Amino acid sequence: MAIVVPEQNVLDDVSAAWAELAALLALAQNGDRAAYSALLQGLLPYLRRLAARRLARPQDVEDTVQDIFLSVHAIRHTYDPSRPLQPWINVIAERRIADRLRRLYRLRAREAPLPEDAGETFAADDTNMTSEVTLDMRAVHRAIEQLPPGQRQAIALVKVQGLSLREAAARTGQSEGAVKLSVHRAVKALRNLLGKGETEADGRE
Repeated sequence: MAIVVPEQNVLDDVSAAWAELAALLALAQNGDRAAYSALLQGLLPYLRRLAARRLARPQDVEDTVQDIFLSVHAIRHTYDPSRPLQPWINVIAERRIADRLRRLYRLRAREAPLPEDAGETFAADDTNMTSEVTLDMRAVHRAIEQLPPGQRQAIALVKVQGLSLREAAARTGQSEGAVKLSVHRAVKALRNLLGKGETEADGRE
């Protein structure tokens, strides 16, 4: 049966669209990759609007959307298909948006320039943002699964759960510097893995 992606401009109000997205997530929980890809693309415009209401910079919006997608991937098995999807998505989105705001406020309070890796994201340049953030999230998740355990844990704590470096360090028993280094290396590794994937895909065309 063909998967129909809900119209992107009706997600706010039409319960039928949310019911279809919930059905896609239920299929994705059972390993249907096409359903999962359709789910992410269907959610993308809605999540962008949620993030844009509280974040001024387009780059912060896109980074936050990716953080939301990572969280959805990490806890997708916890969704109960008998319950509405929108509140479940909203809780995840609001937490990731709040995490982003806290990080921005901390940076502004210090009145310091952003660190070199602060803007690191899984998407490409701003000029390609629209196409890249619909990005093949399946490739991102496969890449995360290939990371060494320490880097995978650091990404999960800082990027998915939204913990601060201090909180992640306390959770792992490592220093803040060690956690920051693991996150930095993980992001670099993900970029390399995703870059290889793109190269391989280009070669098959």
